[in-house]
Amino acid sequence: MSSKTSLADIALLPFIRQFARVERQWYLQSPYLHLRKWLDSYLQSSMFTIVMTKNPLWSESDKTSCFVGINQGKK
Repeated sequence: MSSKTSLADIALLPFIRQFARVERQWYLQSPYLHLRKWLDSYLQSSMFTIVMTKNPLWSESDKTSCFVGINQGKK
């Protein structure tokens, strides 16, 4: 939306990313050079890589995870 990251940028990111993957040929040939640079900068960032790390799928036979510190002292 501007030279600074905004909430709109973050909100639109998954939609632009999905479109770029589904309509790959059109996206790569489109005249939207700034949009491609914008998306590439997010896709290549270390934060995006960390956030998008794939975890094993959960199944009902898996043990329950307990997150220590969440809701401590609340009943």
